[in-house]
This record gives sequence, structure tokens and C-alpha cells, in this order.
Amino acid sequence: MSVELTSTGTRPGTETVQLCTRALAARHRAPRRRLTDFRKVSLAPGERRRLELGVPVAALAHWSVSAGAFTVEPGQYEILIGHSAEAVALTAPLAVTGPALPARGLIGGRLEAADFDECVGGTLVDATREKGEAVTPATGDTHCRLRYRSVDLGGPADGPRVITAEVSRATEEDATVEIYADGGPGTGTLLAGLHVPAGTDGRYDWRTVSAPMPAEVTGVHDLHLVLGGGVHLAAIAGGTR
Repeated sequence: MSVELTSTGTRPGTETVQLCTRALAARHRAPRRRLTDFRKVSLAPGERRRLELGVPVAALAHWSVSAGAFTVEPGQYEILIGHSAEAVALTAPLAVTGPALPARGLIGGRLEAADFDECVGGTLVDATREKGEAVTPATGDTHCRLRYRSVDLGGPADGPRVITAEVSRATEEDATVEIYADGGPGTGTLLAGLHVPAGTDGRYDWRTVSAPMPAEVTGVHDLHLVLGGGVHLAAIAGGTR
């Protein structure tokens, strides 16, 4: 990118020109503005200079929970230039082309609970004393809502399908996992309502609970999970029966 900087004052001056980028329609929670490059220059009165600033593709990358790596998603971005992130003087569109990230497969696969795209009212905890992560409602919250974008639920060719959850709980408090497609309670399609049994060894006593998946729900959907009570969720998976 190139930008022209002119000193319109009567005395020598120094300015820092910042170039920021932002994603306009990211499926992840993108930063409002990300500093990508900058130049600090000194100009004499009336001097004009053209600056070259770089936008490496890697500067547009974010951590993708579905790919398990830093990725650059295709789509529309914007370049912003000014003397600070809040004082933008110029903008320019930037289109990134390329293959979209593939959907996460649930049938025959495993979706880690910690690999959510959005989380409201939840917190990460250890899955075992040695390793792993799980999600549970945060202290003071009775429910936790999780969203996983672009999950492939399979189709008729897979035959009857089931959805399972790897869960635990440490108290006698009632605990549940509700799994919806394309929305939460009242807006989405309920795929499974799972009750979490109490384990004899507390919250490190992981159990697998399952329910049949509705035959009419197939293909790629966003999954919305509602965790209630003292449940700890390590993962969900799909299979056939």
C-alpha cells in the first residue's frame, strides 16, 4: 500500500502513519482494528513524501478452532490509515479469495468442548488432573451457552445417527446438556436433551451420554449448546446405530 503524506505547517514536524486492518464479516470474533504496519517520518514545511506500507497475508490470520491452526479466511477486509487506530484518515477495501474453511465433521468425529466459536456464561476447567480442558457454567451462572459454527451432521447415507456428550458432574445438583441446530431454545431445532448422571469419583469421573439425532436434520449447521447446573463438558461426537 502507498500513501502520500504532506506537511502543511510552517515548521518541521514528525508524524507516525499507522496501517490497520480489520475483517468486515468474520465468522470469528475479530479485533476492531489490528495494527499491521507503520512509518515514522519527519518532514520539512511544505514537503510531500509517498510512503510504502506492507500488508503481509499472515497479518490477516486468526486462530481457527476448526482447523487447529492460524488461518486467513476468504472474504472482505478493510485497510485503515491514520496517525492512530482511532484517528483514521483513509480507508480502502481488500478482498481475499481462496477456499473457505471446511465444516467440522461430527459423524465419526469428536468436537472438543473448548473449541467453541462463542461462549456466554461459561469458563474453562481442567478435564483431568494431568491434561485436557472442559467447559462448565461460570460461578454464579446457572447456564452456559456455547456456539460451534459450520458442523456437518451427516445425512441419510449415514443411516440412523446418534449424538453423544462426554460429561461429568461433582455435585447432586441436576445437570443437563441441550444441543440445538441453528439457534438456541425457542429458535433452533432441538437435537438432543441429555441428562448428566452423578459420578462416584466427582467431576473427573467422565461418562458418555447419548440420544438419537432427528432424521430430518442433515448437512452443515451451527450447533448451539446449553449447559445447565453443575455439568462439565469435555466433548461431543456423532455416530451411527
